Amino acid sequence: MKYLDLRTLLERLEGKVPGNLPNPPGFPSADCVRDFPKSLPRSQAQAYALDTTTNGQDLPIVVTIGANYTQGDARMPRDRGSSGNEVEASLSRERKRVDDGLEEYAGNKSRWCQECAASSPKIRLPRPGTYHLVMTNFSVWITKVSWQNIDEHKRADLLQNNPLGTPGSGLVRWAHLDDLIGELRSNDESVLWIGHSIHAEIFALFRQYVALMGLQPWLLLPNLGFKYLHYGKHFP
Repeated sequence: MKYLDLRTLLERLEGKVPGNLPNPPGFPSADCVRDFPKSLPRSQAQAYALDTTTNGQDLPIVVTIGANYTQGDARMPRDRGSSGNEVEASLSRERKRVDDGLEEYAGNKSRWCQECAASSPKIRLPRPGTYHLVMTNFSVWITKVSWQNIDEHKRADLLQNNPLGTPGSGLVRWAHLDDLIGELRSNDESVLWIGHSIHAEIFALFRQYVALMGLQPWLLLPNLGFKYLHYGKHFP
């Protein structure tokens, strides 16, 4: 997909996600979401981010799915403007960690499958710099502290209460992920799906979700917000 087409697609989807909590907040774990002080306007949600490294190019896509985008007062794409649909970001650090993970998989594909960390030992990998990097997460909320430092029962409630809503009963679905998958499928694009996590429930959610949606191929990686820990020693 061309970079501009992908950016336009993501901006349209980002615009569907409300940026701030209702007043008063409507769910118990809302106290975990960062504040929105008038003196320092910050959106409380970010659904997607697109790395600007490949601006102007026509490339396949790598989509990473983690817990949530960031925490605290960190600036993010939506904080740069008033439209509420900004998605572009400099993700060179995260891209390097994706590249490290892909290199690690390429050197020991059979073991990754044996350890339940890859969908196949024959995944065709893009070379570094030859793919658009899209980051999204199961929760769109920007939290006060890092995800793994929130109590598990509160994390479950945050996941249940994404801004776009979830069904009142039955299997929880994440509308922002469903929308992205629908768009990429409708464009018949080549996509590699990566679930990444550390000390959280994301691997389990990711495996269930890709099976439900029939997504192939996929990999599991350590949390891309941290220095890459080599497979053989620390992962999975």
